[in-house]
Amino acid sequence: MDAAFLIRKLQEQREEWCELGDGLRVCFVRPPETEVHSLVRGVGVEHARKYVVKWDGFTEVTVLGEGVGASDPLDFNADLWAALVADRADWLSKFADALVSACNRRHKERKAALGNSAPTSEPA
Repeated sequence: MDAAFLIRKLQEQREEWCELGDGLRVCFVRPPETEVHSLVRGVGVEHARKYVVKWDGFTEVTVLGEGVGASDPLDFNADLWAALVADRADWLSKFADALVSACNRRHKERKAALGNSAPTSEPA
């Protein structure tokens, strides 16, 4: 297998969906363990832009409002997502909760795995 394929598979293993309400949802990639420290001061728009990679249910109506936009599905665009979520504190809050929960689950899973592993050496 080539490295690009394996990297894509690793990313897919870190993907989770976050429901925003009204039939809208976003898919984000859980940050790698080495980047979790960036969440200490809170989750902001920059995190939403960096970690959200897909969406579902978004249309021009979602962006522009009824009577202005078409109801055709929009392809995901990180810049458009960032512009939308910057003005929707409710979406950012739901995303933040989902992101932090995913990181906490990962931490607990890793801690449990380390706790269940056999010691590598005998104590002196």
